[in-house]
Amino acid sequence: MKEIPVTAQPDHLAAYMKARPVAAVAELIWNALDAVATNVAVTIDRDSLGNLAAIHVADDGDGIPFDDVEVTFGNLGGSWKGVGNRRTRREGRSLHGRYGRGRFRAFALGTSVEWQTTFQDAGILKSYGIYGRSGTIQSFRADDPKPAQNQQTGTTVHISGIEHEMRSLAPEYCVPKLTEEFALYLKEYPNVRIRFEGQPVDPALVIQRSEEMTLPDIVMPDGQPVKAELTVIEWSFVPDKRRLYFCDRRGVALCDIQPGIQAPGYQFTAYLRSDYLAELNRQQHALELGDLHPGVRLLVDAAKERLKDYFRARAAEDASMLVKQWKEEAIYPYEGEAVSPVEHIERQVFDVCAASVAAHLKTFEDSPPDNKRFVFSLLQQAVRENPESLRHIFQEVLKLPKEQQKDLSELLRRTTLTAVIVAAKTVADRLNFIAGLKDLVFGNNKARLQERKQLHRMLAVETWIFGEQYNLSVDDQGLTAVLEKHRTVLLKGDVLDDEPVTLEDGSRGIVDLMLSRKMAHLVGRDVEHLVIELKRPTQKITRKVLDQVEDYARAVATDERFRTQEDVRWTFIALSNDMDAAAESRVRQAGRDPGIAFQSEDKRITIRAVTWAQVFAAADARLEFYKEKLQYSPDIETAREYLAKTHGKYLPSAEVVQKEDAAQAAPKKKMKGRKSKKPKKQP
Repeated sequence: MKEIPVTAQPDHLAAYMKARPVAAVAELIWNALDAVATNVAVTIDRDSLGNLAAIHVADDGDGIPFDDVEVTFGNLGGSWKGVGNRRTRREGRSLHGRYGRGRFRAFALGTSVEWQTTFQDAGILKSYGIYGRSGTIQSFRADDPKPAQNQQTGTTVHISGIEHEMRSLAPEYCVPKLTEEFALYLKEYPNVRIRFEGQPVDPALVIQRSEEMTLPDIVMPDGQPVKAELTVIEWSFVPDKRRLYFCDRRGVALCDIQPGIQAPGYQFTAYLRSDYLAELNRQQHALELGDLHPGVRLLVDAAKERLKDYFRARAAEDASMLVKQWKEEAIYPYEGEAVSPVEHIERQVFDVCAASVAAHLKTFEDSPPDNKRFVFSLLQQAVRENPESLRHIFQEVLKLPKEQQKDLSELLRRTTLTAVIVAAKTVADRLNFIAGLKDLVFGNNKARLQERKQLHRMLAVETWIFGEQYNLSVDDQGLTAVLEKHRTVLLKGDVLDDEPVTLEDGSRGIVDLMLSRKMAHLVGRDVEHLVIELKRPTQKITRKVLDQVEDYARAVATDERFRTQEDVRWTFIALSNDMDAAAESRVRQAGRDPGIAFQSEDKRITIRAVTWAQVFAAADARLEFYKEKLQYSPDIETAREYLAKTHGKYLPSAEVVQKEDAAQAAPKKKMKGRKSKKPKKQP
């Protein structure tokens, strides 16, 4: 018996143990195919009550040589696949795996996993077992190999200790999902057979149509031209979600995103194939950024444009029979053949929109020819003005119930359609930003997120997340600029002198964000400043951070130039994902609201520690009503697309992000100037 320690931290391994059941099964199948299996069979045992008892994945591949077992199971990312090998040792098939994640994802299915493997050693077949448990995930056990009783190489993975029902492993759901993932691989290697609970995973049984397309060379940000191909498969079943798979050139699926295009009535999966994607997959974590990676974004945009062209042509093709009928009725607004590529595309869009009108407008078919001709004439003009969005608009308006059509008509008498669209888009954009920001500060890339160069820059233009009432007054400037904004803009006063505002030690404090608001009422007006000190998500709020914020507050409290006759309140906030125990104890004091580290007796100065979870909860609560009425719920792909479009230059790149520059990590540089007097009373 051999003990195999795993050289990775438990929390790192635990991340791979949270895969979706279908994804975990797919990883085990990929492991079998990487071992050059020709046949892979997944079977499920159930107990007398019908509950899942065990899952088995059996293959006839090359097995796991005993000499490789320590590297294969002892290192996350240290298998022979990751050392420049992109082909199997036998047959030269494309490899899927690289980092050895598949064996850990098996624990997403059950708490106990056993690999029984048979391999060839100098012409002799030998067998042994490998054992792992989720409770002791940092080590595996392996038997000593013995002469094999069976006469064929291969591996069977037995998974037990199943704690959940996992309805997604029902064949009617799982087989289509596996068909999507392995479609191009099975097309490339037609002798390979995969079965799930006796049912074949065979794309040929469910493919209605398949088309291969070559994309024009895409020039990357570094000037490198990249070749890519796109495969579109239309299915006879309805996938739970449309997917755009990132694949190597031969079609081995690496990961997937939602394609983000409208193609009503078509059930499809798209496969973007490129050696560039395979190369990114070799760079650990690079491809996981998806279309947030600038190079991948260019590829995805090119694929989307090609997909739009494809489905526009498909819709026009399906509308061809109706077009023939309209021509016979002499209501079709075009004559002869298209004289240019532009007119050809225009006709395709018109045909699709006209077919939508005919399908949704019940009175159209019985209308007189003159009425149909008039409708088509208006439609033709609209297509020329805005061809991209017209079809979707027609579909949404035409399927409105009569009462809602009346509501829309009344609404447009009181405001413009532009105003309605802008209002709805503002809410949708904000929901997208919240979802995208949550992904950044809580997700896998939070360690790459830099506070000043990235997070700070995004928030400077999205200050609404802290409250609609605030406006940005100061962005990444010193306390002297805070004073100037405080007096000249908000209070209409004059700066008393031009000497800098300094901290107690004479250094110049830099404020990340200062937001301000004025509130007019019967007895005067109030002014409130919100000063935010941002910390990167991986840096907790500590006593040192709170002391830094208190220095800012003290500088404001002791500098007479900040004192006015107005009722001015200052709130200083330290913001990050979490806080350590020392900071936690400081903000949980008897007699104070939770989160307050200090509050002056007149309540004009408050220091708070705030987490991103609290900011998101407040923002979600403010938008919940509009979200419900708009019936809009952003998915992560849409949120990432919004961030890439709006704040792309501030997002973490795929490269390893270095530590922030010394100016941010080191204490603020001291500057010469008038030193403030030591305060008599500290806040």
